[in-house]
Amino acid sequence: MSDNPLVCHCLAVRMLLHWQISPLPAGIVTAYHGVPVPFDYEGCQYIVAHSNNCYTCPLPDCGKLFKQRDSIEVHIISDHGIAADIKIFATPPIGNAVVHVPVPAASSTQGVRVLVTGAAADSDRVCLAPSTDYLKSNEVLDALGVASSDLEAFLHFCSKSNVHAKPEQVKLPVPGGPPVQFLADPVKGVACTASPESSVLGEVQYRPCLIQRLFTGVGNAYFEIGQNAVSAIKPDLKAALQTKFLAARDVPLVIPPNTERERTPLVRCMGWDKFSPDVRMNPTQGRAADQIKNKHSPEEHGGLLTRLAAAIKDHMAKASSILDGHPHKLTLSKVLLYGDAIPRDHDNHWKPVSDDNSEYPNFMIQVMRGIIRIHLGFPLEFTFALSALQTEHIESLLAVLRDDSSTPRKRMIAYHELAWSLVDTDPAQCVTDRWANPIQRAVWLRALRVDGNFADPASFTPDLAKFKYLCNATSLLEALLDKDKDTDSVHADDYDRVARIHQRALRLGPPTTFNFLYEMQQFASSLAFNQTKEPNVYVDPDVESITIGTQTMHMEKLRDGIQWILRDLKVRYSTLTLDNVMLKRVPDHVKDDHTNGTRGYSFLSEEPFYDNRHSLFFFLVKSYDLAMVDNEGRIAWNIPGIKELLKRTSRLWEPIYHLLYMTTHISCRGTQFIDHQVCNADRHRNLFVGGKEMFILTAYSKKTGITDRDSCTPGFVPKDVAFWVLEMLGGGLRTAEAILAGVAYGEEAEHLYKTRDYDGREFIAPNDSYDEADGILAESADHSTTVDHSHYAVVQGGVPRLSNNSMCKHRWLGDQWHSLLGLGPFPPPEAIRMSKRNGANGTTFRSTSAQLMETMKTYLDSYFRNEFQETLKDSISVVLHDQLAANHPCRAGKDSPAHGHSSKGATGVLKAATSRLLWGSRRLRAVL
Repeated sequence: MSDNPLVCHCLAVRMLLHWQISPLPAGIVTAYHGVPVPFDYEGCQYIVAHSNNCYTCPLPDCGKLFKQRDSIEVHIISDHGIAADIKIFATPPIGNAVVHVPVPAASSTQGVRVLVTGAAADSDRVCLAPSTDYLKSNEVLDALGVASSDLEAFLHFCSKSNVHAKPEQVKLPVPGGPPVQFLADPVKGVACTASPESSVLGEVQYRPCLIQRLFTGVGNAYFEIGQNAVSAIKPDLKAALQTKFLAARDVPLVIPPNTERERTPLVRCMGWDKFSPDVRMNPTQGRAADQIKNKHSPEEHGGLLTRLAAAIKDHMAKASSILDGHPHKLTLSKVLLYGDAIPRDHDNHWKPVSDDNSEYPNFMIQVMRGIIRIHLGFPLEFTFALSALQTEHIESLLAVLRDDSSTPRKRMIAYHELAWSLVDTDPAQCVTDRWANPIQRAVWLRALRVDGNFADPASFTPDLAKFKYLCNATSLLEALLDKDKDTDSVHADDYDRVARIHQRALRLGPPTTFNFLYEMQQFASSLAFNQTKEPNVYVDPDVESITIGTQTMHMEKLRDGIQWILRDLKVRYSTLTLDNVMLKRVPDHVKDDHTNGTRGYSFLSEEPFYDNRHSLFFFLVKSYDLAMVDNEGRIAWNIPGIKELLKRTSRLWEPIYHLLYMTTHISCRGTQFIDHQVCNADRHRNLFVGGKEMFILTAYSKKTGITDRDSCTPGFVPKDVAFWVLEMLGGGLRTAEAILAGVAYGEEAEHLYKTRDYDGREFIAPNDSYDEADGILAESADHSTTVDHSHYAVVQGGVPRLSNNSMCKHRWLGDQWHSLLGLGPFPPPEAIRMSKRNGANGTTFRSTSAQLMETMKTYLDSYFRNEFQETLKDSISVVLHDQLAANHPCRAGKDSPAHGHSSKGATGVLKAATSRLLWGSRRLRAVL
């Protein structure tokens, strides 16, 4: 019977089976509390849903939640106009009637439709509603067993939730109800079908059913589950753990440091970790702080941020151009930085960023966008602590931005007023509270990362430079702008205006916005430049691969890839030109006047290239049907065919661009590389040829915009690459492209086609050569060796013209780099660390011995395979000849002339053979 438990309340059956079940009559239904029942409303039936201790109004377009039954009854009767006599809640009916309890699918957590039967009322039974969770998680219950758990809160929860002290006191559910979720699944059992009045022992009457029990050790008290009840759908525990629990655990926890040693020097100086710790330690707030820095959409805040971005860009452009044409431009640029005390020992002055620079304007947009977002409302518990004046300027700016009729200049002036109020913060405001300055808070928000840490000094220093630029640019405009006019003009007192603004906002000393940025940048720069950090490049011990971050480059694959690009280039060129190649090799001497600055001049203006410059053009026009001429001499061009051919030629130049970018050792960044020029234009060209060598000279570089000086650093092109550059330029392809581009796109395109050309220290010899290479690499990167070893900065000064010695240095380094890439003129060199390591452990001597043995073996194999075989054959031939001559029957005599001649000939051959043997032995001794 234990495998098929029984549920019965018949006294006879209970006595027969010795079943310890509470002596309750069978089929009794309790009226413990009312349950939702169906009711009619506008021709449809509805039922109140109950979930999470709340009742939900089921009527259309409502869905309000209520804690108590009385409240939802009043709501449905009064707000929806239902008659007061309609029952919304009721106890299940007594008797054998069947009550259908429909369960709304949207609110039911168990998903059942139950048939509840009953015969009599029972106050010791509980009627379960299928739409209610009876076993729930609760913070108070979850805290049980934790040392910090609140006992009073637990007792209050038990009293409120009718939690019994003993399991025996828990009332069983009414038979035929839904199963209780999270218990063991219902099992098969039997229920007594005997009459309640029967008390005589006799035949056991029962029926099969599904049963469940609340506790396993309390009298085995079972309760019956309705036949039509469906087991609750259990939530997927693994999915819930992955999406909710583990996802929250993947976020690193941010906790206050226990000791000062855990704080980095930059954080200790700035005090960032002491400000707004709730934002930093809360993952949700950390994500919000990161999201506030994101780009805006065109529709955000009705397009206000888009107009704000345009106003900021206009403000930056005005700061860059307001001194253009001013008679005292250089003086005012110095006064802005130094005031009246302009130093005479150097020519430093304020320089605006280039018009092509987008990094600075985007930075300003991000800072101001964050301030506006916080002002308009953003889910971040952070404030910029704006003063009353700054708040007034924000409101004025927003009003102007919302005005569709406002001009761009008016919006720019409104933004300037806000920016100036941030730069010209009252110094007294920051004396007692270091975080009273909004820019100070903006710096903190900018430095905060989504993981709760702060930016490192190397990445943070450029941001401080941008903040300082904001101060300088805004101060200059505050001095020179004519805010009440549509244009700005030169004033007689411009010098005094700029000097006063410098004294007010940019002078070193007072606790102004500019000064705390200046001091902060000094400290951060000293850390970035002098504090040793972990390596960002890992070189394999055998120098077979180099890893930067998570990307690994294998040296053999690099060399094979370069050779593959060369082969691909040859195939592309041959396919396009149908094997019409002008050059067979690099000419012995290419004429090129390096100092000729005439517009349009290059080595292509010299022979043998000049006379052949149109040959490929005629060939392409004829082969690809690019033009035709009528009887009147009018030329008609095939414009679609020309455009398609230009697309093919652009793909032909792709391998050349990659090869030039990789094989020249100069530090040619992308912006530098695309400015290379084939022939002279406004700037001098970059591509030069001398003898058989081709080299590229940098011109506009990263230091040009800061020092107003061009660079002049040569980078030599490998011969295999130089050949194809000469072929594609001097063979007429670039000339043909320029002509066809002019036909299809106009003169400007033709001009661009005519003029534009669209660390290896591990393998360079050690000691003095290594030091020299160090300096050359530093120079090629536009900074000195000292700066290269300590930090990244701008070279001061330069030579007026390259010397022959400098060209020799860069040629030597170019050869080393080309050999490393597998392009000659030497085999790939052994890495320095490998040479040093082999020398330290004695491997070098064993390697030398092995190399000597290999050389001996090569010479001996060659000798025995070639010279020795010939010598042995000659010796055998001489001996056989002498024997045949001596035994010949027609021999005339010993002293006959024929015999003498034969003997002398044999002797000469034998001497020659002996001489070869002696030469071979001497060669072998020399090898040994």
